[in-house]
Amino acid sequence: MIQGQRIDVPDGGSKMVGCRSISDDYHIFPLAFGTKAPTKGSTGFRGALPTKEAVKKWPDIFAGNVGLYPGASGLLVIDVDIKNGAVGDKTLDELQAKHGSLPETFTVGTPSGGWHLYYKKPGTEHIGNNSIGKGIDIRCDAGYVVAAGSRIGDKPYVVSKDIPVAELPEKWVRLLTPLPKPSFFATADRAKIELALKSIPPDVPYDDWVRVLAALHSEGLEELAHSWSSSDPRYTPQEVSSKWASFDHNKPGNITVATLFHLAKDYSNTDSWSKPTPLPSGLTPVEKYSNDLLPVVLRDFVDDIAERMQCPPDFPAVSLMVSLATLIGRRCGIYPKREDDWLVVPNLWGVVVGRPSLMKSPAIQQAMRPLEALTKEMGKKYSVEKEFFELAAEIYAGEKEAWKKGVRTAAAEGKSTETLLPPEKPLPPVEQRLRTSSGSVECLIKLLDDNPNGLLVFRDELTGWLKNLDKPGKEGDRQFYLEAWNGNGASFDYDTFTHGHLHSDGLCLSMLGSIQPGPLSSLIVSAAKGGGGDDGMVQRFQLMVYPDNRAKWRNVDRLPNSEAKEKVDQIFQRLSAMKFPGVSGEISALHFDAAAQDFFDRWREEHENKVLNEASPAIESHLAKYRSLIPSIALLIHLSDVVVRNAVLTPVTLEAITCARAWCDYLESHARRIYGMQVVFEVEGAKSLLQKLSKGELQCPFTVRQVHRKHWSSLATPQEAEAACSLLVDHGYLREVEIIGKGRPTVQYKLNPLVGASALVSKVPKESFDTFDTALPEPDERADPQPLSFI
Repeated sequence: MIQGQRIDVPDGGSKMVGCRSISDDYHIFPLAFGTKAPTKGSTGFRGALPTKEAVKKWPDIFAGNVGLYPGASGLLVIDVDIKNGAVGDKTLDELQAKHGSLPETFTVGTPSGGWHLYYKKPGTEHIGNNSIGKGIDIRCDAGYVVAAGSRIGDKPYVVSKDIPVAELPEKWVRLLTPLPKPSFFATADRAKIELALKSIPPDVPYDDWVRVLAALHSEGLEELAHSWSSSDPRYTPQEVSSKWASFDHNKPGNITVATLFHLAKDYSNTDSWSKPTPLPSGLTPVEKYSNDLLPVVLRDFVDDIAERMQCPPDFPAVSLMVSLATLIGRRCGIYPKREDDWLVVPNLWGVVVGRPSLMKSPAIQQAMRPLEALTKEMGKKYSVEKEFFELAAEIYAGEKEAWKKGVRTAAAEGKSTETLLPPEKPLPPVEQRLRTSSGSVECLIKLLDDNPNGLLVFRDELTGWLKNLDKPGKEGDRQFYLEAWNGNGASFDYDTFTHGHLHSDGLCLSMLGSIQPGPLSSLIVSAAKGGGGDDGMVQRFQLMVYPDNRAKWRNVDRLPNSEAKEKVDQIFQRLSAMKFPGVSGEISALHFDAAAQDFFDRWREEHENKVLNEASPAIESHLAKYRSLIPSIALLIHLSDVVVRNAVLTPVTLEAITCARAWCDYLESHARRIYGMQVVFEVEGAKSLLQKLSKGELQCPFTVRQVHRKHWSSLATPQEAEAACSLLVDHGYLREVEIIGKGRPTVQYKLNPLVGASALVSKVPKESFDTFDTALPEPDERADPQPLSFI
């Protein structure tokens, strides 16, 4: 008996070890490196070739991933899936208890911990992709599997049982293979057709009713169509006759009686359906903001803004931390290790996520006021210096003309001009800046050349900035921002036809802005699925918060807390004037004290192991950047404490890094919510699809194409529609059905007969990214299934 248990897939392993499992008779084709997708331009499994021919056509096929076409290879593969809540191992145990044990066979472990069971294909009938239970799919003539030795990321497919491929027991053959397909027109046994009709209730969904009539039409059995339909109270002879006259079986690809047998199997074998399980419940919970995340002197300032704005305190807290990071920039860094020269510059990228009504922008602007006050002072100083320069430039111009005239006169008189020295040209003042709203790379390089300690790029709404980076020709701009995140990067050169050669000795940018959940969800899906956004851009926003809404709004109309504001203004002014010891041209840096260093070393060992075992690549990439985040926050908190106490600059303390650790735990919970929006996005589409079915806007069975061509919200693209259908299949609400006609088989989806779509109308709330605990209720076992109405 095949035991249902997780297969742990090790990292590493030889590629060629897995490839030995591919027989010369097996049909294979190349997949894109590190993915399950066929290589660009290929025809996928339909272009698969026997191994020897494949190697000739694709000499480097074993250098990447390999797809195996089971049907052409004489194989049937049972795919047992246990990722993302699938329970294929438990389902397999239940199926074996019902249909008998499966024999041990050649087995391949998958990167997610599931496995592929290889069996000899029974018979010659076409066997499509079918789901025989939650977490178990069949791959044979209409799909492919990834061969052993291939990799998804750094996780390989490995041979876990290297034994001969076994044959399926008879009971399993009947379960997995389709009924024999009868020949076209009046060749099926009438008794079998009548028996099949007894299994199909006449009050089926309208589309199924039409399919039954079409199947009977293919056999010329109009009297059976009337007798079967007449059991439904809604039956009228005129409707049946009218529909009958609309069929034309001279057209290719029409329904045959085989479809009738498939429908009979579906409706008679309701015990083969599992009770649907609730869909995922929306956004994951997050750790609430606590004042303990900030030094005492900053807490009242944040509380005051949050109360007056009636917004989550997370918004001003993140904005204040990014403002502090901007002020320090490359003026002072930190060495996270005792001896190593690894240097972290504390520039930070922050983004607050929420609906337009949550006062994101006012909260950010209030928190940035101390930084804005310094910016205004710098602007005034520059204006004064500019006036002096303009005056000095005028004086210089006059002195230069007088010098030229004196040189000409001396030369004309034959006197020496060596003692006539030219006047000294005044240098223009450099405008000191702390922030900009410009996203132009050319402008930023010029500003950074004048402000080498770094700048803050503030975009009230980040959506426009991100969309601009996705435009063709902006690849260089995107790379610029990716490099500027490091803060201590090397010099950067940028060449354009318009501006010529631009140079900056070091890129250091902090980022701050807001974004709504909808646009962010698209970026998250792209990052999670390896799309164009999977370059680490999203992961660089380490201070990324998506807090819960306030439980209750109240009107607050009072003056700001001037005392709290003055204290924060003083901190910013002292930090701005603070001098850091160091070698000219190099970044000054601090170390942890002994206790803080021990704390960081323990935390990092724990954290790095967590990152290694993280299942989501997107979250793994995000958390990996926390190794520089915690020293950055600790340094900012420590420097704030130093200026508050007017103390001497000392190594970063245990108190500061303990606070930074709390920040990382808090931010991780928000990161998991935000990256979990991918699932919420799919759940929104799945629930919307169920609503459309229940309202009759989509008849069942249906295809993915029929869904996305409706252009419904959350279902407008083939990818969105397929993701929604797959999620509903995984949770037992839908089942894939392969329809066999004269043409290529078509995959359609049927609603689980154990749950009526009409019963879901009032139970399926509209999902949004601000709704929590909105899982679908489990179907009421006491109620009879409610089929969809006829029309």
